[in-house]
Amino acid sequence: MRRFILFLLLLVLTIITAVPVTAITPQAQISPKPIGLASYGIYSKGTNSTYTITTNQIIGYFKIYSINSFNPNSPEPYYATLQLGGTVNNSLSVNWLQEELVFNTLNHTFFIGCYYNGNQKFNTSVFHFSLPLAGYLIISLVYNQTFTIVKYQYVIIQNGSRFLPPEVRTAIVSTIPGKAFFTVNYPTKENVELVFGGFNSVTNFASLNAELGLFYNQSGLKPFPSVFNFGMNATGSAEDLITILEPDGNVEVTIGSPSYGLITSNYNPPIPPLTFVNESLIINRLGIYQSKDFYIDMPYNITIPNVLRIGSNVYLYLEKVKGRTLIIPNNTTFQIFDILLYYDEKVMVTIVYPNYSAITYNLPVNTSITLPRIINITNNEILVLQKNVQILVTNSTPPIINVSTYYVPEYLVRITYPNGTTVTNWYQRGTVLQLPLYIYENPHERFELVGKNTINVTSPLNIMPPYQLEYEVSLDYGDFNITYWAKNGQLVTLNAYIPLFYKGEWEGTYNVPVGGTIVVNQYIIERLVLSQNIPLITLLALILAFVALILLFLHRIRKIL
Repeated sequence: MRRFILFLLLLVLTIITAVPVTAITPQAQISPKPIGLASYGIYSKGTNSTYTITTNQIIGYFKIYSINSFNPNSPEPYYATLQLGGTVNNSLSVNWLQEELVFNTLNHTFFIGCYYNGNQKFNTSVFHFSLPLAGYLIISLVYNQTFTIVKYQYVIIQNGSRFLPPEVRTAIVSTIPGKAFFTVNYPTKENVELVFGGFNSVTNFASLNAELGLFYNQSGLKPFPSVFNFGMNATGSAEDLITILEPDGNVEVTIGSPSYGLITSNYNPPIPPLTFVNESLIINRLGIYQSKDFYIDMPYNITIPNVLRIGSNVYLYLEKVKGRTLIIPNNTTFQIFDILLYYDEKVMVTIVYPNYSAITYNLPVNTSITLPRIINITNNEILVLQKNVQILVTNSTPPIINVSTYYVPEYLVRITYPNGTTVTNWYQRGTVLQLPLYIYENPHERFELVGKNTINVTSPLNIMPPYQLEYEVSLDYGDFNITYWAKNGQLVTLNAYIPLFYKGEWEGTYNVPVGGTIVVNQYIIERLVLSQNIPLITLLALILAFVALILLFLHRIRKIL
């Protein structure tokens, strides 16, 4: 009863004095209180007025940028709490419900607790947090025709640099007999609070910087008409916190010397973020390349580039879009939108060939470029790939690849031989060709190379190597044979040894006497034929007969004498 009287005195004094209300009673001004936002069902707009609000859901929004506390007299000296509470009215009684984030500011963890009509309960799950930490505390009343289910819920939408989808988690559940509602009513002391304080005690804050918003559910978030900066029923208090009303309507809680009173009679804060957007850029066959999560409170029209450059020569090409490209938040309920942008990753590669030509490819990653085996330079010059080369295109492939080292030049070489045969082929630069020393038309006719028998290929060639036509000369001497090659047009004298009293002739191609001269212009085969030299033998016989007659004559004369 005493607490109720003090509360009424505070509100009366608030109405009588100008805004902000400094205190309801001197005791209230002195006593440490929870600091934040509270609605007591009273405001001043020229005249002091009261209002009554009945709802089945209260919502507290928070965004904490820094928090450190210490109470040396507490069993948990580093604990601090953010408490959302309200008076619940059913046909039987008025009760106080409270949900709280219990922070251990030493190791940056928190857990969820609740308070119902003198009973305190905790969820044993402990969570690590980073700053800034943003989210909602929600207490929902659900009537099931027999009793009211109380859901102590929370939503974390930002933990450090990470934005999280608005997943409403129910940490604790309790029940109230009959049908119950949250009620804000000045005459009956019923109120709603979202305040910072200690853990069931008074604490000192070394640092605190936070934004708070207090709402109830009426087809969406609706702010309470007026808010004070102190709570009356929350279980934890603070000695050194103040509130600041920002120009945009947000209320900031920070370190300072408290002055309890009315913050504003026209509480109209910005609607806190309710619409979560996940925008993911997905590379086909690879998965998510980039993803960003954020909240919006106004229409968001995504700009989707058809082409994105992600490297010096790596590009993403839009393939399809899943999800809305224009999102209009309703700002009344939590919404989640996924925008999936599917891209094909391609790499732009320019292949520079040794003839200074270049071909630019725009290919998907892990595609292979097969180099051409032959590159035509002219009709007589080509470039030939030394071995099969495939260039695998990856996102680290350089933008320009010179493949000159893979190719060697080849030249067309055309050799026309004296027999009319033409040999044409391609040879690498620097190849040394061996010319045949002899070209045989048949076993008895050939061409003999005149000069060097090698050709160094340094350019296209169309040559007719110098050859001399030769014929075989075969001489049969009877007891032996002589065969040799003689140049076409060469003069050959057919000599041979002729025994005494014989004569010889060459029979064959030309039929010339021994010692005769012939012109080599065909295959020559000659056989030496010996025969008795009858005229010589006859002459010698006559001479011998004549000599014999003379000798006989002389002999007779000598006898006569």
